[in-house]
Amino acid sequence: METSKPVRGQTLLIRFGIATGLLLIAVMIGLSGRGSAQAAPRPDPTNGGFTATPTATASGYTATPTATCVPTSTPGPEEIDGRMTGGGSVFTEAGVRVTHGFELHCSTSHVPNRLEVNWDGGNNFHLETLTDVQCTDDPAIDPEHPAADFDTYTASGTGRYNGVDGATIDWVFTDAGEPGGGGDHATMTVTDAGGNQVLSVSGELHNGNHQAHREN
Repeated sequence: METSKPVRGQTLLIRFGIATGLLLIAVMIGLSGRGSAQAAPRPDPTNGGFTATPTATASGYTATPTATCVPTSTPGPEEIDGRMTGGGSVFTEAGVRVTHGFELHCSTSHVPNRLEVNWDGGNNFHLETLTDVQCTDDPAIDPEHPAADFDTYTASGTGRYNGVDGATIDWVFTDAGEPGGGGDHATMTVTDAGGNQVLSVSGELHNGNHQAHREN
């Protein structure tokens, strides 16, 4: 029986076709193994903090959930509606007597806010602007009567030192009950317009009283 043999051209064509097919398969495998390209996630607050992100693959697109951080706000301290009045004397470490008198509110927008400080034979600070204030309740302090929602007044402001504008003051006054001089405390630091500290005093009140009030 006589069999026909493929001619040389047919053999080359078959081999070329097989090689081309193998190359195409290798290219497809390489594409499927590459990392997929992802679009930038978009925040979606209505989806529990997750965003469906489209992902490109060799066979199409798939949605991948992406965790999204949702910022939360922290409430600040509660604002107390009140004021503090009074005055008295405290002494520096060098024994200098410092007197003060005031009417101050727990809000910079609630006026009037007055504070006068005198010391050392003629030095004086006069408050012109209350710039920052916080009224707080210290559990260790009992202001007794009348009833108030706070006992500690912490503040800062600007004013005149010996008649010259541009001075600043930081202070803390406490109301520790009645009568005055039995625990009320005053701390004051005055700085002149040139940035020089001209007064620093802290101590219990003598011959005076600090009184916290609720606003009428």
